[in-house]
Amino acid sequence: MIDGGMFMYKVLFIPLSLGYKTPEDTGFFHIVRDMALARELVRLAPETESIFIVPGLRANIVKSEGFNVIKSPPITFRSRIEDLHLYYDFLYSTIKKIEPSVIIGDMFSYPSLVADILSIPFVLVVDYIFPKDDINIFVRALGLRANLIIVCDTHPFWPIPSVLKAIENRVRFVGPILRPFNHLLEKSKREMKKELGFDPDDFLILVTMGGSGLFKEPFKVAIEAHKILRENIENVTIVLSLGIIPREEVTRGPLPEGLVILEYVKDLSPYIRASDVIVTRGGHGTLAEASVLGTPIIATNMPEMTRRLEDLCNIRRFRALGNTIFIPAYNFTPQKLAKCLTRILSDEELRNKMIRAGQRLPRDGRVKAAKLILNLLQKPDNFMR
Repeated sequence: MIDGGMFMYKVLFIPLSLGYKTPEDTGFFHIVRDMALARELVRLAPETESIFIVPGLRANIVKSEGFNVIKSPPITFRSRIEDLHLYYDFLYSTIKKIEPSVIIGDMFSYPSLVADILSIPFVLVVDYIFPKDDINIFVRALGLRANLIIVCDTHPFWPIPSVLKAIENRVRFVGPILRPFNHLLEKSKREMKKELGFDPDDFLILVTMGGSGLFKEPFKVAIEAHKILRENIENVTIVLSLGIIPREEVTRGPLPEGLVILEYVKDLSPYIRASDVIVTRGGHGTLAEASVLGTPIIATNMPEMTRRLEDLCNIRRFRALGNTIFIPAYNFTPQKLAKCLTRILSDEELRNKMIRAGQRLPRDGRVKAAKLILNLLQKPDNFMR
C-alpha cells in the first residue's frame, strides 16, 4: 500500500457469470482460479487490491474468503435480451465507478467490451487453445480486445488454429492456475483418509461432476457400479459429491455399506488428495487439480452440453499426460465403470504410473500469470493491442 492508505493497483476480477439454467450451475472453478491468482498478486505486490464481480451464492463464497465483492445481477444462457442489456449497463456503470487498473475476465464478452470502451487494460484467461477454429471463435472475439491472453496450458498442444493467428503475439502459456496444495501433498493418502474419517486401509473413490448440478446420471451409474465392484474388492468406499444436487434426485432409502454421499463441500481438494481414483467429467479445473494432487482419473463427457467439445479436448489433453482413462458418455455404464475401477485398484504399478504422470503437470502457473499481469501494470506500453 502506498502513502495515504491508497492501493497502487486495483485489479478487477470478473469470472464466468453466465450459467446454463441458473447463475449457480457453472463457473465455480473460474472463481477458485481467480481467487488463487488474486492471492498471488498480493503476495508479489502487497499494494494490490482485488475486487470481484460475481452473482448469487458465488458472491458469498468469495466474500467468505476475505475479498471485496460486488454482487452482479443473475444471468443465464436463457436470459432475456432485456436482462443482458441490464447486465451490460450494470457492468459499465460499476467498472466506470471503480476505475480499475486492469480487468481480468474469461469466457464472457461484456467485460472485454466495457474494458475496450473505457480504455482499461484487459486480460483474458482461457483454459486451452483448442484444435478447431469453431470452438475458438469466442476466444478470438475477446482476444481482439485483450492486451494479454493467458492460457492455462504449458504449450500449444495443437497447432494454433488459423482463426487465432491475429492474436498469437499476445498469447502466453503459463500452465494451470491452481491454488497451492503443499499442505495436502505433504500428507500421504492414508493420512488424508484417516483425517477425513475413512479407513486408511480401504480404497477410496471420489465421484464428482463439478459444482453445476447439471449432471445426475453419472452418480446413478456409480451407485450401480459400486455393487459390482464390491463383489471383487470388498475394502472399497465410493464417495458421491453431489454439490447442489438434492440427494433424492440420485438415490433414495438407506445407503449400502461402502457408499457415502457428500451433499455439499466447500473445498473438495482434501477428498481428491485422499482418493485412489476420481471419476469426473471433462472440466479443466477438476482434471488439473486431480493431476497435481496425485489421483488417477476416470473421465466421461456430457454430450448434451454446450461445451461438450471443450470437455472432449480437455480429456484428450489429460489422456496424453498419461493419468486419465476416458469412458465416452454412450459407454458409461455400471459394468464399464466397475471394470475400469477394478483395473486401476487391482494394479498398484498402474496407479503409481498414473500418479507420476499427472504430477508432471507444473504447479507454478499462478506465479507466472501474476508476474505477467504485474508486468502489464508496470509497463503497459509493452502490451498495446
